[in-house]
Amino acid sequence: TYERVARRVPVVADEEAPAAPAKRRPPAGPSLDVRPAEAEDREAIITLLQRSLGSDGDPRYPELFAWKHDTNRFGPSPMWVATDGGRVVAFRALMRWEFVRGGKVLHAVRAVDTATHPDYQGKGLFTAMTMHGLDVIKDDGIDFVFNTPNDKSRPGYLKMGWQEVGKLPVAIRVAGPGGAVRMARSRVASSHWPSDVALGEPVLDVVADLAVADGSTMDRSAIATNASTRFYEWRYGADFLGYRAVAGDGGHLVCRVRQRGDAKELVMLDSPGLDISESDRLVKRLLRPNGLDHALRTGAPDARNGFLPAPGGPIVAWRSVCAKAMPPL
Repeated sequence: TYERVARRVPVVADEEAPAAPAKRRPPAGPSLDVRPAEAEDREAIITLLQRSLGSDGDPRYPELFAWKHDTNRFGPSPMWVATDGGRVVAFRALMRWEFVRGGKVLHAVRAVDTATHPDYQGKGLFTAMTMHGLDVIKDDGIDFVFNTPNDKSRPGYLKMGWQEVGKLPVAIRVAGPGGAVRMARSRVASSHWPSDVALGEPVLDVVADLAVADGSTMDRSAIATNASTRFYEWRYGADFLGYRAVAGDGGHLVCRVRQRGDAKELVMLDSPGLDISESDRLVKRLLRPNGLDHALRTGAPDARNGFLPAPGGPIVAWRSVCAKAMPPL
């Protein structure tokens, strides 16, 4: 679908909001070739992204990239590169996703990986490549694009027509005074990779049970990921990501342990067959025996089970591609 002829995309200043071609100011910089990414570009793309993320040389990163963009249950990601004289200087990917609302499948993409070489930053490549990507996927029947941009990137997305859907609440439970102290001292970004604490069992051992227990897709008042056995196999089955399934009363908690500074953090990701209270009580029994300092999840706090509001929380942003209305948070 994306084997299009390379286009010459004019580069405009980052602070300019996208406008109709007749109203655009003259390009502030040179025109670069923007085209679909090819297999031969992969090494250059990985290098550019690792440099942007500050993770140069991690041997797991190419595997993570392939998991996200090549083997995605919902299909390979549309990806584009900008080149200058054949050299890859910028990259943009839109990761495919599917939701279900009231039994209807909604096709979406998530605006994820993007990077620009330092020598080409400030020339409007982020805007130009993103808008080019949205123009292309419109022909593919994509309903909308979404992501959770940080404070630095959110203004750029809003200028391109994104809207804020809302902030997802985050709740946290601390495992005693020692865990509280280590958590307070660990106000840093979490590790990209899981810790070696192995809870429960591998997700692939219970993947059929997860899909059977997932009953959220028929609710017309909410939007949910289009989950299935294939989805759970892909989303949580890769060994290098460290996801585990812990059995509870009537379902499983899917989680992983990662390091955040000196603290060990349990991240609650999914709980098919369990409501929030059940999964919260399950976590309460997991923290101290496994040397974990705190647990983190999205959703409303529940003081009865020790979960209190956490500062911050991701802001979900959305932009229509073919959809007529914004879905609920």
